[in-house]
Amino acid sequence: ERKQYRDGQALSEIFNNAYGPVKLSDGQTSYTWEDLDKYDVANGKEYSYTIDEFAVPENYDKTIGEDSLTVINTYVIPKIDITANKTWVNGPETRPEIEIQLYRDGQALSDILGDDYGPVKLINGQTSYTWTGLDATDIDGRLYVYTVDEVAVPENYSKTISEDGLTITNTYVIPKTNITANKIWLGGSAQRPEIELQLYRDGKALSEILGDKYGPVKLINGQTSYTWTGLDATDINGRLYVYTVDEVNTPENYTKTISEDGLTITNTYVSPKTDITGVKIWNGGLDTRPDIQLQLFRNCVAYLDPITLTTGL
Repeated sequence: ERKQYRDGQALSEIFNNAYGPVKLSDGQTSYTWEDLDKYDVANGKEYSYTIDEFAVPENYDKTIGEDSLTVINTYVIPKIDITANKTWVNGPETRPEIEIQLYRDGQALSDILGDDYGPVKLINGQTSYTWTGLDATDIDGRLYVYTVDEVAVPENYSKTISEDGLTITNTYVIPKTNITANKIWLGGSAQRPEIELQLYRDGKALSEILGDKYGPVKLINGQTSYTWTGLDATDINGRLYVYTVDEVNTPENYTKTISEDGLTITNTYVSPKTDITGVKIWNGGLDTRPDIQLQLFRNCVAYLDPITLTTGL
């Protein structure tokens, strides 16, 4: 709206609102007041007419031309603060450090305004960052669109970005691992017995957690290892699972030990025991038998000390 002044006094005040503010709409750039007195009839002095804006439009400043009849509005780019938000879903309580880059109309702001607007770090679980005093529009008043993105997605997380482009959500993806059980034989026959190994997770048989697919596996023909693939390395909160193995049954004549990491089973051969009875038969001769000595042999080699059979034993 524009107001007309004569000698510094609003015409509306002189003529009882007959010349109140006029509106310029739809891009109108001029208005003419007609049939105004040019001179003061009382003294013949020429009037000085000027105009002013009733209210300066938002995001513009105002200057008056030298002729005092031109109002110039110059656009002042408004400022805005942009906040990026970070959401974590599941995973460890200790969050990885991430970097967030701000974009304007799809172009990294650092490419437009320099390194001062490069990636910012969110550390120690920080979940937001605000850039202040950014241009809300271009010089023609077209709104800029600001968005954010992660420079790199943290390991074991997926990324989604909200519809408004300002909230990044990282969802924990349980990493996979392979677990290998090893079997060591010490002593015993070269022909090894068949054994069964059961995998455990945090002390519980995996078959009880995930079903029969993860029941005992057989090692045959001297097989010395078995690998389970594609197992969850952690729970949904990022806590590492502890995998161990055990023999379902220890083979006869073997002992069992398990390594400190719980993944190597050693079977050590234990020679079985037996009783050997030597028999002495006398045919004929005196009833009183002489003392004799018997020597036990093992694999044709004398074994232990001779024993004496006395008085016909």
